[in-house]
Amino acid sequence: MSTTHNSVLVVATREGSFPDGLIKRGMHMAHEYHWDLIALHVGSALSNLMQPHRSRYCTGFVSNCEQDVAPISAAAQAEGIDFTHKVRFGGAEAAIKDVCSELGNVKCVLVDHEA
Repeated sequence: MSTTHNSVLVVATREGSFPDGLIKRGMHMAHEYHWDLIALHVGSALSNLMQPHRSRYCTGFVSNCEQDVAPISAAAQAEGIDFTHKVRFGGAEAAIKDVCSELGNVKCVLVDHEA
C-alpha cells in the first residue's frame, strides 16, 4: 500500500506486544471515525548486528509481530475496519514518520508510552 485515499490511524509500539488499552482505543477511534487502522511494530536498529545475525533477528522479530497482530486483525475485520500491519527497524520517531509519509492521509498516531 503506497498512498491511501482513506483516512488512517496508526498505532505504534516498540519491540513487544501492543498494550490492550492502546489497541482498544485505536479500534474504537477507527470504528467511530471510519478510519483504516495501521499497526506498526518498531524493532531495534540493526546497524550493530552482522549478517547472518541480522537476518535471523529480522525474521524472528517479524514472525513474533505477526503472531501479536493476528487477534487484532481478526477483531478489526469483525468490526469492518480495514487493517494493515507494518514493521520497521530503527528509531520509533523515524519509523512513524516513514509510515505516515508512505500512507499519506494519517489523521492520528497513537504510540505506546515505551515506543
